[in-house]
Amino acid sequence: MKFNIKKVIVILMLTVFTSPVISFTEQEIQEEIKVGRSIASILAGLYGVYENDEVMRYVNLVGRAIVYFNGRNDINFYFNVLNSDKVNAFACPGGYVFITKGLLKAVENEAELAGVLAHEVAHVNYRHIYNNVAPKKAETVDSFLTRILGARNVSFSVTLTQVASKSLNILFKEGLQHQDEFESDSAAIYYMINSGYNPTSYKKFLMRMKEKRRNQASFSKTHPPYDKRLDVMNEILVTVDQTFGQILEDRFKERVNL
Repeated sequence: MKFNIKKVIVILMLTVFTSPVISFTEQEIQEEIKVGRSIASILAGLYGVYENDEVMRYVNLVGRAIVYFNGRNDINFYFNVLNSDKVNAFACPGGYVFITKGLLKAVENEAELAGVLAHEVAHVNYRHIYNNVAPKKAETVDSFLTRILGARNVSFSVTLTQVASKSLNILFKEGLQHQDEFESDSAAIYYMINSGYNPTSYKKFLMRMKEKRRNQASFSKTHPPYDKRLDVMNEILVTVDQTFGQILEDRFKERVNL
């Protein structure tokens, strides 16, 4: 019997990049969820939610396929579409994932959509944003949440508390650390394989975004250069079967007609 070291490496990497085996206290989880819910409601208020039940169900179907095999089991994930023509996607702490209507127009098949959602799910799994805005040890959870949620009936500019404001700054302006983005890109490939999607599809989407980067600055300005992201992905793709998995272009076009 031939010993296929390549397959062994892939199996080991799939194990590593399934949802991270990190345990959090119940208090930490509830804190993370409340922070994410606050940020998610601000995003929904800024853009509005795309009112199309069929599209929403479809995006949730794809998102839940990713989460079923790869998501953290201590939180629920929620997927939503924002009514914006800009190409963008957001991962809020606690399992709130958004893509824009513009991004749906930019992807060409279900596997590409799955890749984008997998990238955002990885951000949530690894708590990339939350780790940047979490309270210091000297600050209690109650006082932390009070700062976030205390100004319910005040103007929008006032309700942007320190934590929510910092989170939005990461989402829209500064972006995450490059290593966080590389980690999520890498995890997305394995999440796709775990869920039965073709792993090269996400790379193809990023390659198209690279070509359109001048017109889609909102998607690229908060991420590392496309060439570096693609290099990281290529290092992984050479270790896997790039013909594996479904692309599902027809199903995507049938469900998403924008």
